[in-house]
Amino acid sequence: MDMLSRLKGAIDTRIAEEQARQRQAAISAASQRSQQRARRPPIQNGQGSQNTLNAQAGSSQRAPTTRTANAAEKGPDPADFEPEPEFAVGDDDSSSRAPSRTATPRPETQDQAGSQTTDGSQGQREKGGDNEMDAPEMAGLSQPPAVPELPDDVRARLKKLDRLEPKYGELLKAYRRAHLRVQLIEPFEAVLREHTPLTNISDPSALVEYLSQATAKNKMVLDEFKRVSAERDELRARAQRAEDEASQLRSQVAELKDAAAAEPERPQPDPAHTPQQRPVDSALPPAATEVSSPPGSIKSPASTSSRIASFSLFPQRGRTASASPPEEVAEDLFSYDTEVPKLEADLKRSQAEVVELKSQVQKLKGDLVVAREATEGMVVSLESATRELHELRDAKDRFDEVKASLETRVQELQGQVETGRKASDEAAEEIKRLRAENDRLSLVSEEVNKNIEAVERKRTEAEEKLSQRDATVKDLEDSLAAAVAAQKEAEQQGKDQDSSEKKLATMQGIMQTLRTQLQSAEKTITDLREEVKTAQSTADTRPSTKILSFLDQPAHPELDKLETKEDVVDYLAANFGLRRSSPIETQSSLPTPAPSEVSTVGEREPEPEASTKADEDAADSRDADQDHSGTIAKLEAEIEQLRSQVDEKEATVARLSKQIKDQDALKEEIETLRDDLLHQGEEHVEARDALKTAQAGLKRLTDQVHSLEAEVAATKKKLSENVSSEVHQRTVQELEESKAKLSSLQKDVNVAEQLAAARFKDLTDLKELLAKVQPELRSLRNEAAELRTAKEDLKNKAGELHRLESRHEDLKSEMKGLSRRLGDKDSEIKELQQKIEQEASTRARAEEELRTAQSELRSTEARRQELFTTCQEYQRDLKKAKDEGLQLRTQLSSLEAQVSSHDREAQELREEINLKVALHASAQKLVQSLREQTHELTVQAREATARAENVEEELSESQRMLSERTRESQTMQLLLNQAETGTEARMREMKERMDAAIEERDRIEDEASVSSRRAIRELDEAKARAREAQRALKTVEDDKEELELKQAEWKRQRGDLERASQRASKEAEDLRAAMSSLRQALNDSEHQLREIEAQKADLRRISDEANDRVDELTRANKTLADENAIDFVYLKNVLLQFLEQKDKTHQRQLIPVLGMLLHFDRKDEQKWMSAITAR
Repeated sequence: MDMLSRLKGAIDTRIAEEQARQRQAAISAASQRSQQRARRPPIQNGQGSQNTLNAQAGSSQRAPTTRTANAAEKGPDPADFEPEPEFAVGDDDSSSRAPSRTATPRPETQDQAGSQTTDGSQGQREKGGDNEMDAPEMAGLSQPPAVPELPDDVRARLKKLDRLEPKYGELLKAYRRAHLRVQLIEPFEAVLREHTPLTNISDPSALVEYLSQATAKNKMVLDEFKRVSAERDELRARAQRAEDEASQLRSQVAELKDAAAAEPERPQPDPAHTPQQRPVDSALPPAATEVSSPPGSIKSPASTSSRIASFSLFPQRGRTASASPPEEVAEDLFSYDTEVPKLEADLKRSQAEVVELKSQVQKLKGDLVVAREATEGMVVSLESATRELHELRDAKDRFDEVKASLETRVQELQGQVETGRKASDEAAEEIKRLRAENDRLSLVSEEVNKNIEAVERKRTEAEEKLSQRDATVKDLEDSLAAAVAAQKEAEQQGKDQDSSEKKLATMQGIMQTLRTQLQSAEKTITDLREEVKTAQSTADTRPSTKILSFLDQPAHPELDKLETKEDVVDYLAANFGLRRSSPIETQSSLPTPAPSEVSTVGEREPEPEASTKADEDAADSRDADQDHSGTIAKLEAEIEQLRSQVDEKEATVARLSKQIKDQDALKEEIETLRDDLLHQGEEHVEARDALKTAQAGLKRLTDQVHSLEAEVAATKKKLSENVSSEVHQRTVQELEESKAKLSSLQKDVNVAEQLAAARFKDLTDLKELLAKVQPELRSLRNEAAELRTAKEDLKNKAGELHRLESRHEDLKSEMKGLSRRLGDKDSEIKELQQKIEQEASTRARAEEELRTAQSELRSTEARRQELFTTCQEYQRDLKKAKDEGLQLRTQLSSLEAQVSSHDREAQELREEINLKVALHASAQKLVQSLREQTHELTVQAREATARAENVEEELSESQRMLSERTRESQTMQLLLNQAETGTEARMREMKERMDAAIEERDRIEDEASVSSRRAIRELDEAKARAREAQRALKTVEDDKEELELKQAEWKRQRGDLERASQRASKEAEDLRAAMSSLRQALNDSEHQLREIEAQKADLRRISDEANDRVDELTRANKTLADENAIDFVYLKNVLLQFLEQKDKTHQRQLIPVLGMLLHFDRKDEQKWMSAITAR
């Protein structure tokens, strides 16, 4: 259309120039013009009738457009657009056709033709109608020869307009149809923009994806609502079960009350229980009423469910079908030739589509109204459902409390009944017998423990000897320091140099003797270790260890075959190497305990010995009776008595087996004791490490002795060189201070050794306690698996201990630089004192727990004996409770029927709530997420670039932002996908524009070819007229040049479009590359976050270990600070040494000592280090 408008403008300018030239001639030809006007009315009337017909057709064609414009209320009316294109093209047609109709029959003059052209152009502008019906007349009128008086340029342009005239009607119809379709598409796209994230109908796949997302959201909401409703149903069922159990328990309590009231002569604790039951009974009814109340108020009318079932939001097939025709029309917009019926069929189809779209819009509006009504009802029902759910939860909590109280009461009653059954004198005898057997087994275990304790005592004695040797070494070092001090004093005075040299020689001899003593002590330690190994090997070969391993085994099928005492003795002799001997030999063969343990064993074993003697006396009496009784009747009577006793004993054994189950409560105490023992063992290992460090300190002291000897030699040389007296006095003061410190250290070490000896004694006491608890542990064979797991844990801990030992060795290597300073010795002594205090506290805790366990055991035995008397009464109560249980079962069946009815009602409610929740979620989410996505697209893209730039700054906040980054990455992926779809849509639009431009270029080329063919035909017809032919040739050449220029311009536009498409493709590739880089950056940032988290975990672990060490040191410092005041003399000497040192490494080594004395923290130590390095 741009080309036609430009062509129209050029022709109008030429015609205006021609009219200006011919105005002078028009004055003289006024009479002729009047005659022409008199002749023109019939033709004009015919034209007017045709124009009226065209106007009517135009109005009939405009009618649907106006109606659609009024219906859509968006976009201008097609009537507003029609005059402009009709004027643009109709002006050209009028300028070309008016002279041919009026002037060709009787050409008179050139002025008449000019006037006719002007009048015809003005009349055509005034009419502005369609000229499709005038094409045949124009073809017939164009056959006569043209008027020779008209200028050649005007005639050439008129011919060109004649060539363009046949396509004007088609273009006008195509424009009207396209405008109509645009007006039909605009309301549909407006609905899409309001209710979906889509903006146009060019991308049906995006609409399908949006609908699939909406269905997925609906499914998720339905699944969540199903889960919530299932939880609600489960809570209701639990509440119903709790109500049933509470009713049963109330009936049982009532029966027990009646039973207690029926027997008033035996006072029982029934009156004490009645005040507890009254509040329970009073608390039950409201909860029961709350649970049993049917939720009938939640149901919604059936009409909403029916409407919800028929509701369908955004039908996919209809939308895709309605979206596809505009695309086809857009593609075929400029591909019409002369197919008017096809275009009319397209117009009818588009009108039908408009009607369908209107009906769909009306349906959607109705569906939205229905959905809103359904959501309002659904919100009300959902709120009522939530209220009911909260009420059910509260009722369930109240029922759980009532149930728990009743269950505790019933359990107490059942425990009393069960304990009452066990009451009998025979049970007491069986208990005594079992205790005797347990004591006999404990003797064997105590023997093994005694052997172990003896070995440990030897080891402790060896360690004590070592500590004594260390003490003697320290004493000798103190004496050596005193001798050195005396020597320096003698050298200062300048007297008795020979005596000082003799003292040095004697001190060297003493040091050599100390070294020999150290070597002998190490030999004794190795000998003691070998003795411990031999003792362990002999203990493994003893029969007692075999017995312990036999008892630890879970099952012994061979014991079931043993029937007589001789079989048992033979079995023991075969498996354990034991011999059958007399009681005197057995007593003599038992190992005599140590004098310190005789008293304890004697106190704990009178009952087993008495029981064994009683058993032997009874056996002797039975043998004598059997020998003297010869009568068969007596034997049969005795056999029957024995059988009855066996039956009674079996019953008592069954009761005792239940009683043994009560002893499981002791397992926790045993486990705590075992844990304490493990802690003691760990502390023992730490004490060993401390001894090792003490030995290393002793070595360091020997090194210091050597260094002191070297210093003595140096001082001799200095004396010979007449060193100043001030330095000598200072060294003497330092030696005196070191001597005082060594004496204080020796005292502290002695105290630490005494505390260590006390701790080892406590360990032996704990082991004895553990040996006494072992018979009870053997009855619990299920602990074997736990012991295995504990063994595996010990192996793991042993590995950790080896790792810690290696770490400790590394720390030792780091501390070698500080070995020549006495501050390390102070810190080690403080650590030992703290450990000793901890061991004392743990020992006190273990003793307290042991006392409590013993008191509880006594109380349980007293309660057992008291409960023997109440057995028969509770048996009667148990029978009554069973009868009541049968009655309650019948009631429970009826209640289950009620529960099933309630479940059916709940299922119906659940279905309705599911539907309503789905509609509610879909309606709200679809309305809320329409216009937010476009804003989020740009904002989140900018945020993504900002995050990519600021990843390094956000690493410090990685833990807090990790979850947000994951959510943001998901949203970024969605946004990137949407950006890709947007770029693809832009690419498609650019391609469509390029295709349209190519089609228009082809059309113009076709027009150019048609015009060229017509020009050739006209040249053939006008050969006789050379002048006209030459002029026509010139005009054709001009037109050809213009067409060539226009073709070049179109080629340039095509190149621009191709370059624009290339730029768009490059931009798309850049976008893809940017998206890939963003994804890579996200992946790299996540990887870096993981690495940083791992590094942080390692650093935290290292910092925790360092903090633990620092805490230990600070506690030790605090304890020492509380115990002793700051030794300012020692602090002064350390500062003096620090200032005298010129080597920076030695100064760095002195900083930890100053930190312990002056309570530095890490920042202070770093400041000191930086100050030293800056010097």
